[in-house]
Amino acid sequence: MPHPHSPTRRPWPLTLVRITGSLIALAALVAGLPLALLRIGTLPAGVPSAGDIGDALMAPDDGHVLFTAITLVCWVLWAWFIASLVVEAAALLRHRTAPRVRGLAAPQRLAAVLLGGLLVLPSATAIAATPATAVAHSATAAPGPSAPHAPTAQKESTHTGPRHTVGATGETVWDLAEHYLGDGRRHAEIRALNPGLPQSATLPAGTVVNLPAEASGVHTDLAAAVPASAETGTSNEKKTEPYTVASGDSLSFIAQKKLGDGDRWRDIYAENKDTIDDPDLIYPGQHVDVPQQEATPAPPAEGKHDQDQDAAPQHERHTPEPDDGSNAAPHHEHQQSDAGGETSQPAPDASQEKTGGQQGHTSAPEREPAAPESAEPTAPHSPTKATPAPHQSSPASDSARASSGQIAAIGGGVLAAALLSAVATRRILQQRRRHRGRRIALPEDGAAATEQNLRTAEAALDTTMLDGALRTAAVHLTAAGRELPPLSAAVIGPREIVLHLTEPAAPVPPFTAAPDALQRWTCPTRGGDLLPQEQTDDVESPYPTLASLGWDQQGHLILLDLENAGHLHLTGADRHRVLRTLALELGASEFADHLTVSAIGPSAPGLREELPERVIEHADVAGARAALRAHHTEQQRALAVMGAPGLRRARTGEETAAAWSPHLLFADADAEDVAGTELEELRQVVADYPRSATALLTTGSGAAALPGAQVVEADTSAGPVTLLLPGTEVEVSCNVQALSDEDYAYALEVLATTRADDVPAAQPVTTPPKAVPDLSQYAPAADEPAAAAVAPPAVAPASPPAQVPSLMAQFAVYEDEPPNEADDQAPAPAGDTKGEDAGGLPTVDEMNEPAPSGSSASAAQHRIPAVHAHVSLLEETPEPSPKPEVAVDTAGDGPVVRMLGPVDIEGARGNIESKRKRTCIELAAWLVLHPNLDHHAVDEAMWPGRDTARKYRNATVSRLRTWLGTDEDGSPFFPPIATTSDARYALAPAVDSDWHRFQRLTAAAAKSPGPHAAAQLRAALELVRGRPFSGVNSRRYAWAEHQAQDMISAIVDASADLAEHCLAQGDPRGALWAATKGLDAAPEMENLYRILFRTYAALGNYDALERAAEKLDTLNMELGVDMEESTAEILAQLSKSA
Repeated sequence: MPHPHSPTRRPWPLTLVRITGSLIALAALVAGLPLALLRIGTLPAGVPSAGDIGDALMAPDDGHVLFTAITLVCWVLWAWFIASLVVEAAALLRHRTAPRVRGLAAPQRLAAVLLGGLLVLPSATAIAATPATAVAHSATAAPGPSAPHAPTAQKESTHTGPRHTVGATGETVWDLAEHYLGDGRRHAEIRALNPGLPQSATLPAGTVVNLPAEASGVHTDLAAAVPASAETGTSNEKKTEPYTVASGDSLSFIAQKKLGDGDRWRDIYAENKDTIDDPDLIYPGQHVDVPQQEATPAPPAEGKHDQDQDAAPQHERHTPEPDDGSNAAPHHEHQQSDAGGETSQPAPDASQEKTGGQQGHTSAPEREPAAPESAEPTAPHSPTKATPAPHQSSPASDSARASSGQIAAIGGGVLAAALLSAVATRRILQQRRRHRGRRIALPEDGAAATEQNLRTAEAALDTTMLDGALRTAAVHLTAAGRELPPLSAAVIGPREIVLHLTEPAAPVPPFTAAPDALQRWTCPTRGGDLLPQEQTDDVESPYPTLASLGWDQQGHLILLDLENAGHLHLTGADRHRVLRTLALELGASEFADHLTVSAIGPSAPGLREELPERVIEHADVAGARAALRAHHTEQQRALAVMGAPGLRRARTGEETAAAWSPHLLFADADAEDVAGTELEELRQVVADYPRSATALLTTGSGAAALPGAQVVEADTSAGPVTLLLPGTEVEVSCNVQALSDEDYAYALEVLATTRADDVPAAQPVTTPPKAVPDLSQYAPAADEPAAAAVAPPAVAPASPPAQVPSLMAQFAVYEDEPPNEADDQAPAPAGDTKGEDAGGLPTVDEMNEPAPSGSSASAAQHRIPAVHAHVSLLEETPEPSPKPEVAVDTAGDGPVVRMLGPVDIEGARGNIESKRKRTCIELAAWLVLHPNLDHHAVDEAMWPGRDTARKYRNATVSRLRTWLGTDEDGSPFFPPIATTSDARYALAPAVDSDWHRFQRLTAAAAKSPGPHAAAQLRAALELVRGRPFSGVNSRRYAWAEHQAQDMISAIVDASADLAEHCLAQGDPRGALWAATKGLDAAPEMENLYRILFRTYAALGNYDALERAAEKLDTLNMELGVDMEESTAEILAQLSKSA
């Protein structure tokens, strides 16, 4: 982070160590390495000819040739480093940022670190540098005739932080926020620093953009960052004043209070870098030194807007990850969080974000009107007015609340993750039960939409780390002989997890706590010091009854520990919806290894049928009370035997075979058989000391006669409710989570489809339908009718603009959607950014045998055991025959969208920056599978549940069009669409996909005789590179789940068919290759393991067979199922044959 006022203080021993280490490393690399090579290296006497090289390689070698080659490689690497060192040293002498030379990135970073160490310069920027080079600020004229588009408003900027220069391919402010700040939603912060930026779809090439100080992965021109006043007016010796952080403080607040300028928070941060790791995260009670002797900064130029000043930091931990694609909104309120004591600064208000005109590079008929003059601030503001009153909200936080409200409407976070995890496991078992040639049942219509909404909600806030963090803490507590701390609630935000304890306790990794706030443990949501799963699986689930209550005003998820609460009583109009939502979440919860949801009457209708392993129903209160008391008594007896004072100690003690499994009783207190003394008896069982793993959840119209119960008013229409977390003094404002009747029914239907029988396979679509009308037959259209698009596609070219920047110029003349002022509100496309492969399921790594032999005539040395299996589509041949020469479908010359494995595009003819590929690849994959749909369908698939601004969608479409390029005739592979209401998106017919080619090949195999079918199936399986849609960000591709299941079914069937054919033809190596291809895509398919076992037996490789059997056994254990009888029979027969 650049610092214009004071240098970073480091202890002199660390400085000395750093200088010494850098000097030794440079000496070793610059002088030591060549001396060593001259002494021990081997070089040829002269320049060898091509014949000499060939003779040397063909002749027997005593090591001389090898050592000569190693010596030459070392000299080349040394020269590579020296060239980088010269570039960095020259730039350093000129006090400039070194240019990024293609091919020298790695050695340049090393050279920058070493030179920085010698000069005691910060090396973090060198380490994190990217090709996005920052330059000194200068006036840059933007292409286009409109004055608001020229970034001259930044000409007089005194911005001292990082900057970015827009490249030739064009970029959006969202892209910059996603890349440098880790979250595209923070685009408003960049807009605030750059009020003169145009509002066009992409920024003009060459535009210099000021970035917030916390931007990661960008060079900073330190010479330009230091104002003259700092160079001449700052004393080397500074006085500081100690300050103790109070609750609600932030660095900017302290700077405003002590220095009179909130923008001087950087001075405080630089003075305390040894004790403050993250300027966005300070704790009450923490001591900081406030600098007093500072040069007075130059006053801002006349007419300067406060947007040009660096935005104050958000005081919440944030680890920038440009690729994470988080949808969660950032914190933007300068107030104490409802979840506990952290604060944050607001984004600029809406009026500060609207500057300049619209669509600077589009044609005249399609140009949107420029923003009115009144939308721009006209008077300068003092820095003190950048911080609003404590409860003032910003557009960014308003957007966050709106987004969280949509998520809460369908259930999000833990609920979505729990349900989808259960669905994923059950679909694996569905695939196992499926008969060859058929497909698994999948939800349709409303149920399919609910599943998609759940996937969107799951992506909006990553809750998966909480379980790992809690189990890691349990491991450390167990090792230290400590008991679990008493947990009241957990709050999950986009950047950190907060645990609210009922008693102070010293934190253990990965959690930390301030010395005077030991009841509040925190842990970052990314980069936490988590233990590997192998270690955390050995501990008891520490808090198995954590359940989502709802969302606070910042969009953070609030989870209550129901064991600690004891009795949760729900009142209000939505009490029954909230209760069954809790039952649904707990029935599939991943926080518990096992638990029992016990319902009296219709508290959770239909849930027992879908989750029978966890949910039981009681017809009356007597049976429920007996089961609850028996569970409670048994656990009390176990505690007495162990000598443990309570559950918190028992769960970090010795292994007790799931003795601490929770029992949760759900009941309606207004029911006749539950009211009065019956309810009181249930409460007495739960409250009896020592407490057991039991909890009571009830609904009722009143709460007056329920002392000690945690009462929550469940009325979603009334807005958030304020409640006190049990056992603490922390108040939270919570929007309770309640699935509607329809969504609850659809969620159960999604679960029900995982139990359904398989269905006939649909007719494969071998070639995706395309719609590429003749562009010349349409005229330009300026406006879009208000009606939705339903008609056939039409395409219209627009008039060419006066100037079009970037490489997208050749297609920028086409608008990918007609103008619509309503679309230009708050953009919120989801970010890109963990893989979706086998989810930790084991693969058979021994199956690295060669590809199938070129001829099926290769006889096996061992005969195949007499185990019969179905062979479909393949002709039985008693004797092996050579592989026939058959016509096999081949790919065309156009781009190919590959989805049968990691998703990418092969054969694109244009250019694109690597950091922008993933969104374009996802759009291409969606378009190739869903052609001829309008922009509403695109938005719902790519950015579901968001009011995506047209300019961001169009920027992605334009980049994809530029990347795909044109064919030999100059026709684009992604044709522009018409500016009419019936505009539809479709790729050109020349754009193919590996999935459609796979379908064509398997369809041809079904119509061919055995040898010909084998060739087609082999060609189809060669397209498979792994699990479909693998290697993508887990927060993306929510639309692809059902297509992936269809692909897996087809791949497994083709693999089994080809493997059976190869075994029948005496080609076990070919069968091994085919089975391996299927297991690459679906490592959980037991039918392929059966073929694998027979193949290894035919090859006589019984060691590999044993290893594969062990892997299958491990996989079945992880899935919680037994080995199928047919598999056990085959293994028994093969063991006898062995």
